[in-house]
Amino acid sequence: MSNPAKERGSNMSEQFNEIVNPLDGRRAGWDRAEYGDGQFETGFFGDGQNAWHGLGTVIPEDVVTAEQALELAGLDWEVERVPLFTVAMSETGVGYQQLDSHFANVRSTDRSVLGVVGKGYKLVQNREGFAFLNDLVDDSGAKFHTAGSLSNGKRVWILARLPENLKVTGWEEEVAPFLLFTNTHDGSGSLTMAATPIRVVCRNTVDLAIKGSQHVWRMRHSSGITGRVNDAREALGLAFTYYEAFEQEAARLATTKVKFDSFLENLVPFKPNMEPDSRAARNIEETRSAIRAIYAQSDNLQNLQGTAWGAYNAVAEYADHDRPIRGENNLAERKWSRAMFDGTGLKAKAYALVSA
Repeated sequence: MSNPAKERGSNMSEQFNEIVNPLDGRRAGWDRAEYGDGQFETGFFGDGQNAWHGLGTVIPEDVVTAEQALELAGLDWEVERVPLFTVAMSETGVGYQQLDSHFANVRSTDRSVLGVVGKGYKLVQNREGFAFLNDLVDDSGAKFHTAGSLSNGKRVWILARLPENLKVTGWEEEVAPFLLFTNTHDGSGSLTMAATPIRVVCRNTVDLAIKGSQHVWRMRHSSGITGRVNDAREALGLAFTYYEAFEQEAARLATTKVKFDSFLENLVPFKPNMEPDSRAARNIEETRSAIRAIYAQSDNLQNLQGTAWGAYNAVAEYADHDRPIRGENNLAERKWSRAMFDGTGLKAKAYALVSA
């Protein structure tokens, strides 16, 4: 994959320089603690593909301009910083005192409170986030593929597709390279950008935490986003470097032999002294059976039987599409959020096992 940003240098600013390990759920940019239930609010999905979760607006093709994407995603609103007050009791009666340390982030369209933040927090508007990615679009030929909001506007995302699909050498396999940008308006997380590869044939997200290749970057809200064009371009350069490593790693996994039953036992192990008839034991067996069925029956895995790439993708398909979700509220929304942000950590564990 060609890298149009490689010559621009490799030194990231301090705010973008933290490498996030997806194996560490406390720091991953899309872990469940940060994204909660991920309730889908608005969004669009491009390239004429019906979204498997049945949410959002489907458009015939990807869009090129940030302005188009902003409107289609329903993100053409602003966040306002509003003062907070506390009740102050005095001899003369009840009054109000403004807090100097915190403010409320309020959405302009419906006046809903998105979150309470400290005075050092710098707003990053949706329009600024899209403009930030515009430079990547200009440099790489990427197009905005999906965008939208979760949890009543508290969290927003943009997914841009790079023009050249990745090839897994030796197999009839294509992986589409994406750049994922996420932002929170409730003070719960950093600005995050990630290289997010998605298998074309089944739309599984297959982000491998390749040693020595950075694929997630974070930037604190205390630094803001204005004037960060160079950071965006440097991040793009690192994303292309990651995708070059990804192609090589996927090809290696596709030729690495794996004993699937042993892999599955290590992926979802029984705990010592676990009662065979317990609910926990039954859940483990059900999980193993579901992944085993995908591995054996999925059409897109038939030519990958006995390989590490096939084993990993069986887990990815289960985690993205088939894993049960507790509760009955917002099932489609939470299923979509889990696939996008890998809140379970199961795929990261699978990759650690097949790459050991």
